[in-house]
Amino acid sequence: MIGTVTFIQKGKQVDVIPKKIINNQMIRKFDSTALGTILGIIAPLISFFLILKFVYPFEYSDKSLRSFWMFIMAPKIISLGALPNLGLFMLFIYTNRLKSARGVLGATILLAIIVFVLKLA
Repeated sequence: MIGTVTFIQKGKQVDVIPKKIINNQMIRKFDSTALGTILGIIAPLISFFLILKFVYPFEYSDKSLRSFWMFIMAPKIISLGALPNLGLFMLFIYTNRLKSARGVLGATILLAIIVFVLKLA
């Protein structure tokens, strides 16, 4: 086995896998751009709905109020909802999962484009 250390213990040959190899296998298991993108989209959605539920708990029924909310309040709430991506990004960078961090960054850029389009409309 590549990367193992072989010891002879009481007449038996024992292969020991260093912790560094085990950690690298775990990093590769959760290091994908798709995982980072999915988490980068789900985390802001969850925080978006939590902000709507607890900070702005009103229901809009009037068409003009709906239009006001869509173009004035939605970009602000979406921007606040993107804050969990900062924590995810830092977690992935700290644990050396750079492909997952790339996915989170891509999802954050997508959210920034959405906010930019809503602000211009």
